[in-house]
Amino acid sequence: MAAMARQTVRHTPQPVGPKEADRTHVPGIDGTVLPVAVTVRDVSYTYTKKPFIEGLDLDFARSKITSIVGPNGCGKSTLLKIVDGLIEPHTGEVAINGRPSLGMSGKERARHLALLAQGARPPAMTVEALVACGRYPYQGRMRSHLDAEDRLHVEEAMARAGIEHFRNHDVRRLSGGERQRAFIAMTLAQDTGIIALDEPTTYLDVRACHDIMQLVCELNRDAGKTIVMVIHDLDLALRYSDHMMVMEKGRCICADSVDAVLATGAIEQAFQVEVCRFPSDDRTAYTLFPF
Repeated sequence: MAAMARQTVRHTPQPVGPKEADRTHVPGIDGTVLPVAVTVRDVSYTYTKKPFIEGLDLDFARSKITSIVGPNGCGKSTLLKIVDGLIEPHTGEVAINGRPSLGMSGKERARHLALLAQGARPPAMTVEALVACGRYPYQGRMRSHLDAEDRLHVEEAMARAGIEHFRNHDVRRLSGGERQRAFIAMTLAQDTGIIALDEPTTYLDVRACHDIMQLVCELNRDAGKTIVMVIHDLDLALRYSDHMMVMEKGRCICADSVDAVLATGAIEQAFQVEVCRFPSDDRTAYTLFPF
């Protein structure tokens, strides 16, 4: 029965040129125009005198989930670091909520965008203490302790991530999925409209991967968070994203809604795989086959 229901999506790969990626808005699935949360304009970055990212022009839609996918070493994590201001592009500009990113102080930028880096090491502290670290953008010389508002954000973040009952547990003793929820709660306590996640499901088992992705969807749907994430699991990206950006060798070859990206053959081009869909009543599953 499954074989009969399978729909194979296979196209001749067609690279998307810079002009197609360079747009001033993000089109919605129904043809509407979506507001932009993060804008990347003509961004390039070089490692050891060798171009790594070249001339990226992108817009990430506000209040949507956008997944950045591509082969290892294509520049996905570097792009997130540039967006977050951890590294400075050699050319071009990033704007967050319409403001140049590098024109903000680190703490000011951290009030707009929270980044959960890849493979964050668990610190020797309790879950509650870790989540409270998300309030650092609001601390200063005159206020280095948590006030009532800070504590409220910490409590709300733990509740939304479903880890309040772990508040006194050592982060190092949590399971992989529980630990990732604790780190996501830390980004929630930061109280930003934009959350960037770098490989949020790495090293997790299948059930934990889907639990984390469902949490991401809840943050987007219920809290209105803009989610930009680098993810290596194409099946998860296809299932849980509104938009996808496909990278190859430091450039964007396609950025659009999931269905539109599938229609271009960009995933086949970047990964050399065939994408097969298994539609059902409530969701669509994907299977990938190497050429």
